[in-house]
Amino acid sequence: MPDDPGIEVLLNQIDVATGLNLFYLALYSALALPDVAAALSSPNGQTNGALYAAWFDRFVAPKYQMGGGPSLRGEDCYSLRCSMLHEGTAQRGSAPRARTARYDRFLFIPGNRIHNIEFNHCNIGGAWMNVLVLSIPIFTRTITDGVRTWLPTVQGTPEFLANYEKFMRLRPNGQPPFGGVLVM
Repeated sequence: MPDDPGIEVLLNQIDVATGLNLFYLALYSALALPDVAAALSSPNGQTNGALYAAWFDRFVAPKYQMGGGPSLRGEDCYSLRCSMLHEGTAQRGSAPRARTARYDRFLFIPGNRIHNIEFNHCNIGGAWMNVLVLSIPIFTRTITDGVRTWLPTVQGTPEFLANYEKFMRLRPNGQPPFGGVLVM
C-alpha cells in the first residue's frame, strides 16, 4: 500500500461523523464501505451484491452472533445498503437480492436509549419480529472495525495494489495538472 493513509482517513471521518451525531453521513458512508473493500480486493476493481455480502459475512457478521448464527448477515446489510443509498429508506429494498433479506425494516437509534426505554443493539423482538434495531454508533464502528481488520489481509496483494492506485483520497500536494493544492 502506498504511504498515504487514504482508507484510514475515510474510516476516521466516519467515526468523527458518528461522534458529532451526523448520523446520515455516518450511516451512508459506513454502508458503502463493504462495497469499497470488496472492489479494492477484486481482480477487476469492481463490486456487486454477492461480493458485498461475502465481505460483510467475513469481516462484520461474526460480531452479530445471536442464537447460533448471525442476526445481521451480508444479504441483510446489502438490502439495507440498497434501500438507504438508492431509495432513502430503511425498509426492505426493491433490488432482487433484497428478497432474501430477513428484515422488513431497520430502526436506528442514536445510542441504546430512547427516552426511558433501553434497547439492546441488534434487538429483534416484541411486536417487531421483522424489525432490527441497531445502535448507530455500534453499527458504524463495527463496519469501520471490519475494514481495519480486512486491510492487513489484502494490503500486499496484486489486486489491492492495482486498485488502490485509483482509490479516491486526499492529496495535500495536488495531482497533475493541479500541483500545490489540496485535491481529491
